[in-house]
Amino acid sequence: MKMKGILLCFVVFGLMSLQSGQPFFTEYLYNPVFSPGRAYYPTVIFDANYFGDTYSVVPFYKMWYSAASGIALAYSQDGVTWYQYGAVSGLLMTAHHAHVVYEVNGFGGTSVHYKMWFWDTAASIYSLDALKYAESADGINWSWSTLTQDAGKPLVTTIFPDWNRGTYGPVDVFYNPAGSPALDDTTLWNNRYVMYYDGTTGGIEQVGLGYSSDGLHWKRYGDQPVLQVTPGAWDSNYAGFGTVVKILDAYYFFYSGGQNGINEGIGYASSQDGITWSKAGAPLFHVTDGVAWRSVRCYTPSVVLRIMGGTASLHMWFTGDNGTTRAIGYAVGTVALPAEGTDYQNAERKIQRQMIPLARFNFSKCCEKNKETVSNLLSLVKDEKKDTPEYREALSYVEKARWACSRSSVLTSSGNAVAGNRSALEACELYAKAIEILERLTT
Repeated sequence: MKMKGILLCFVVFGLMSLQSGQPFFTEYLYNPVFSPGRAYYPTVIFDANYFGDTYSVVPFYKMWYSAASGIALAYSQDGVTWYQYGAVSGLLMTAHHAHVVYEVNGFGGTSVHYKMWFWDTAASIYSLDALKYAESADGINWSWSTLTQDAGKPLVTTIFPDWNRGTYGPVDVFYNPAGSPALDDTTLWNNRYVMYYDGTTGGIEQVGLGYSSDGLHWKRYGDQPVLQVTPGAWDSNYAGFGTVVKILDAYYFFYSGGQNGINEGIGYASSQDGITWSKAGAPLFHVTDGVAWRSVRCYTPSVVLRIMGGTASLHMWFTGDNGTTRAIGYAVGTVALPAEGTDYQNAERKIQRQMIPLARFNFSKCCEKNKETVSNLLSLVKDEKKDTPEYREALSYVEKARWACSRSSVLTSSGNAVAGNRSALEACELYAKAIEILERLTT
């Protein structure tokens, strides 16, 4: 399987317990992170070698998203600060709901490094034409084509009231370069391509499963949706778009759902085989959370896995809408992996343990002491100076520093002391800027 993992990203982390059945994510304090006017349905990938590209910055992350018309591209060094490339070329203007897979060595040794499956909004949802394919050497210039399906086990039946009468496009695609060159009907994960896709009656939406040897001709797995709606629950009519992540020998599904639409919240399910899923009772995020930027729509999580030492970090980008602006936000969760007997730890784990004392020392110096200093300075600022740009700027630095301190504490406690130390040092820099301004205001 390719490109389901990333390297170190010093941004916002939260604690997560996959074993508990309900993960916990920390949402980035300054969401949304990408708001160019209209952006939704993100699909994010990462490459430690920055895809061999250099735009205005080195792009460790790339994100394709639905814009006002068609698919556009953005890129980032850290997953938080994004730069617009703009619309890609070669795709239909009616292309939306894209899912992109990246192969650093080229698919099948060819010059094609990017493959995309997407929903064509101009086609009838009650035909396979609604689900299309594209490929690209650079992620910018694309060539698209139609798909075919097995007559006996079609992805889309076109027949009412089948759960897969129609489709609104792909959910997630796994690529296995060592997979069978021919369809393997016995062992699902021995196929080169496995796709979770949206199936709809025209009302209810659920997730089906298909497999392919070339990404073009598809065969449905089983006769029922693998991720179904739950009667009476928050996702009673819609369970769909999102990301499936494999961690060790288990699968984790972060999906969109709702009662009145698929855009009401983000749910979580787990599985031992990627086929039979057990859903958590409550959504991770929901429009009723009281968060303004995502109070009308909250859905389409694109999740990237990164494993470092004994910690797996799950980075999530997702769509939010406040009724005026549709944009993309960010959240992260972490989970501890088995401590012994895996291939991950050894030298890296040793480095993390050695960094704990330094991370704690810098937390004390940068966070606890500076917090006290800032508190004293704030009490000395006169009222007439509090309604000034300088004072507001200082408060902004203080808020960011406190968030960096919170992040440092979480990271160090979860075993990622390298990142915890860096966050503490980031807090030092932010507090220093705030203190400099506040000292001027108190004179």
